This record gives sequence, structure tokens and C-alpha cells, in this order.
Amino acid sequence: MQERLSINFLPDVIYKPEVCIRIALEAAGAHHFPISRIPLEATKDNVISDGERLAHILRELRSHWPSDRDQRLRRR
Repeated sequence: MQERLSINFLPDVIYKPEVCIRIALEAAGAHHFPISRIPLEATKDNVISDGERLAHILRELRSHWPSDRDQRLRRR
């Protein structure tokens, strides 16, 4: 599969990152879309008002989502 699907998120409006991640993973699984083909992107135009909250969200996302490095290793 060559298609990609980007998920853009606004850090200031994610209240429960674990719920957002679960929904995205379930949707991908239901449609047999490989998680490795879904990059997560923070919207650049969003003003970050709480750096600690952003750090928490990023830690949650990283703990559940394959990194670019992980994806490169899987392709070898």
C-alpha cells in the first residue's frame, strides 16, 4: 500500500490524548490501513499556551505510535 493519511491535530484542543489515539488506531484497524502509513502532525498555526500539556500529549502519542525510525527499521 502506497497511500498515506495524515492526521493533523491542534494540541490545545486534545483533552484526552489516549482517547484520540485509541480512536485513530481503531479506525485504521477497521479499514486495514497500516499505522506506519499515518504520520501525525501538529498544526503549525496553533499557539501553544501550555508547554507542559504539549509535552504530555507528545509523550502519549509517541508511546502508541510507531516512530519514523521504527518504520524505517521495519522496511529493511
